[in-house]
Amino acid sequence: MGPGPSSSARERDDVATVRGDVKRITYRDDRTHYTVIKIVPDKPEAGALDGEVTVVGNFVVAPCPGEWIEVEGEWVVHHEFG
Repeated sequence: MGPGPSSSARERDDVATVRGDVKRITYRDDRTHYTVIKIVPDKPEAGALDGEVTVVGNFVVAPCPGEWIEVEGEWVVHHEFG
């Protein structure tokens, strides 16, 4: 796990938890449920660049802009997208 969330996310082994408001849905495949969203973490020191964090995963029910979510997973800094 690279540099990333601090007080807004907790680590259990290699799992990070981030909480915040959904800003927008960047991409959604309704067949596979693969979704890319931008969230504004509830704590600014959560490792967000420009105040936002990109979350990628399979969401059976797509979150809506303005919705508060909590997600768990591996914190990764993408070599191309950050």
